[in-house]
Amino acid sequence: YVVIRADGKQVYEHRWIMEQHLGRKLETPEHVHHRNEVKSDNRLSNLEVLNESVHHRTHQVPGFDIDTAKRLYDAGVGYKLLGRIYARNGLSIREAFINRGWHLSGRVKPAASVTRKAIDDILGGVPSHLMSQESNGGSAWRL
Repeated sequence: YVVIRADGKQVYEHRWIMEQHLGRKLETPEHVHHRNEVKSDNRLSNLEVLNESVHHRTHQVPGFDIDTAKRLYDAGVGYKLLGRIYARNGLSIREAFINRGWHLSGRVKPAASVTRKAIDDILGGVPSHLMSQESNGGSAWRL
């Protein structure tokens, strides 16, 4: 974070900028979030005030490979299927995408729009919990 001197005290520049913009001091539970996560980018357009719990959730590690999930989403996989692939609720994946600005409101991503081969290529293999044994001894996707 960038530290500056204001009124004879050292303060974080992003907090000072937001206080000047709001015309008041920030309250204790108010955090100033850098939208692009670059702590030195203190342009007002990159700053937003969040309450403590929302700010914490924004920076939470999602518990799954979110970059690969993003590639699958971009390939046409919807949240419901992403939830099945990662053994999670699709809404928790959607929330992680929203927190990163990746969710496009109103964008329909039907699971049928992506092939199993595309999913397999992105994942580098099929997750075992999505495989079912077929009667002929082979295995297939269980979607």
